[in-house]
Amino acid sequence: MPYTNSNFEKYLLRVFEQCGTASLAKQLHTKSITAIELGDVFIRGRFPGHSEIVIEVAQYKAGKKIFLLSQSYTPAEEIYILFNPENGKFTPCYQVNIKDKIVTPVYIFYTKRIKTLINKVERYRNSYSRYWQKIYDNKKLLLATINGKKS
Repeated sequence: MPYTNSNFEKYLLRVFEQCGTASLAKQLHTKSITAIELGDVFIRGRFPGHSEIVIEVAQYKAGKKIFLLSQSYTPAEEIYILFNPENGKFTPCYQVNIKDKIVTPVYIFYTKRIKTLINKVERYRNSYSRYWQKIYDNKKLLLATINGKKS
């Protein structure tokens, strides 16, 4: 397949058709709401699905945590901070507690649906040398695929 703008656009369309919240929800790692961190995601992996990203976490009053969520409807639209409709003060802050759900302006997310990109246990179990070896192996496989060679 020649490297043309037309073929590149076809490739991107294919990627955007196949990649969404349904596939992302399967790839992310589930975690406890009490371990919430910047970059974690509340996700509904469906067709169509939705996700909201944790953009800030703060700790106050004897270890209690609050966090902010943001969302966008497609990658081409603006990202904005959500307010907490359950808090009568029209505030964007959500409290971390053990209740079953987080109510946002558009969706209800169950706390068991909080996900993270990095599985902390896995990260510490694997050494950095194994990590870099995997990257090197994947790069070799990718280059071989691009050049039409099978490994």
